[in-house]
Amino acid sequence: MITRLAEDLTLRGIAVEGIHDLGKSADGKSNGHLFEMDITTNRVDAMNHFGIAREAATIYNLPLAPSTPNSLSAPWSTPHSPSASPPKPQASAAASPPRSSATSPSPPAQPA
Repeated sequence: MITRLAEDLTLRGIAVEGIHDLGKSADGKSNGHLFEMDITTNRVDAMNHFGIAREAATIYNLPLAPSTPNSLSAPWSTPHSPSASPPKPQASAAASPPRSSATSPSPPAQPA
């Protein structure tokens, strides 16, 4: 099945250049396989994991759930309470107009 997927992806423009076995875990289960792929610039739809999964689902006519991040389960997120007030903006030390990165030449001095 692994080599069949590689062949089918290659036929559809996602060149699978190698398949690497990731070995077995301590309990004897397979750690899966790593696919080495060459994705051309005209296949921007396949330049991420979800794009490859979408292509595989299309090849085999399988359903694919949309990718939706779950911010509450992410380790870096904090729970949001609807009753909590939003954070107050920080006051800046001094308001100054934005600087231009290009300097404009000074006008020539006028004779007196």
